[in-house]
Amino acid sequence: MEDKELIYKIQHGNKELLEELIKKYYDDIYNFCYYKTGNALISYDLTQETFLKLIKYIGTYKDKGKFKGYLVTIAINVCNTYFIEKDTNIEELQSNSNYDTKYANRINKIEQRNVIQKVDIYHKRYICLHCSFLDILWNAA
Repeated sequence: MEDKELIYKIQHGNKELLEELIKKYYDDIYNFCYYKTGNALISYDLTQETFLKLIKYIGTYKDKGKFKGYLVTIAINVCNTYFIEKDTNIEELQSNSNYDTKYANRINKIEQRNVIQKVDIYHKRYICLHCSFLDILWNAA
């Protein structure tokens, strides 16, 4: 379903379609927030805040261009507000804790599993072998 149609139906009472809209753009918004912060946990929170604002204001959305641009504008404002309120600089975030790296690696492993589950058996074997080889190289370094 096109964004225009989804939004029209949501604005006219079909709130169940919000889930479809959020799923469609969740990764893009998360990646944008991660690009801005360099921190997986903060990016997760900012992504959630972006979608909460979308849910709150979707009734006032007017179609004046691409919906993704509207959503990214919300994310920009959410990130900017975070930096202003927390008085945080980007260098602090990028040099953040070892916990953040472990969390990001866990997310990457989950994403890898999801992708592998969608692939046919031949390519699954190739991907698993390739990943195992990379793990061996990484651990040897």
